Amino acid sequence: MSKLIPERPLYKREKIVAGYFALGVIAFLFAARLIASKTTLPLSPFLYKLLFECLVFGVPLLFFYRLRNGKPRALLRAAPLTTHDIPLFLMCGIALFSGCILLAMLFGGVGTLGKSGTLTANTETPVGIFLTALIFGVLPAVAEEFFFRGVLLSEYERRGAFRAVLMSALLFALSHFDFRNLLLYLFSGVLFALLLFATDSIFWGVALHALYNLFFLFFGRYVAALYDFTGSMELFLFLLILAFLLSLLFFCRFAAKRYRAKAALSQSDPRRAVPYAVQFYTTLDALANWPILVSLLLSIAGFILL
Repeated sequence: MSKLIPERPLYKREKIVAGYFALGVIAFLFAARLIASKTTLPLSPFLYKLLFECLVFGVPLLFFYRLRNGKPRALLRAAPLTTHDIPLFLMCGIALFSGCILLAMLFGGVGTLGKSGTLTANTETPVGIFLTALIFGVLPAVAEEFFFRGVLLSEYERRGAFRAVLMSALLFALSHFDFRNLLLYLFSGVLFALLLFATDSIFWGVALHALYNLFFLFFGRYVAALYDFTGSMELFLFLLILAFLLSLLFFCRFAAKRYRAKAALSQSDPRRAVPYAVQFYTTLDALANWPILVSLLLSIAGFILL
């Protein structure tokens, strides 16, 4: 037990800024979702979603830009995509899709996937399909990845990768106000963070997040058809579990190989070498930060009201 709960070491207490960013976003999301559920908005779904995403996530990004002296590119890991990261992307994608379907079947039903918001846009015309894909699929992926895996993860990472992954994934899950799929969002948040660490480029997470959104916007109903094709619940679950375990195994192998190569070139990140005891207690500090506690209360209210 002493290994799991170490003695509190001496370390300099930090001023945690990330909690204020998270509280601002979750409070705005809660208010906007509550208003939208109680009133009829005069704007079209496309325009409302566009303004909503830009305002909710764009403002914190601007504040982060100013806070970090206008040089957030390295912190956000906005590096260009490279072909040698494709195996990591593919394996993480298979693990994401198979894992999310398994969790949805276990807790909420496959029909709840991608249903944290209500889609009311017109998809009967080519223009409607394009706008739906762009504004309801791609735009949320860009906004959420740059905020949760960009701003929050980089802020929490100063005291270790464990806190960064846990806090960014937890706040990502809470921001959807979907209790039935809470573990699903937590799981996907962890995978997006691990993909970011493995590739050192936030754009791979954006691409995978967008693919996930687009798939369940337009093709989610075919998951049930895939189950019908197998003709057996046992076979369907076996194939999903097999795909999940194999893809996760290969993802970890590829990531470990990448880290060994960086270590050989002395390119390891010192932010990931924080002692375990310090990471443990600074994670507790982050969880006990009052903006995070208020965010948790707002999320619980969202579970009930939204």
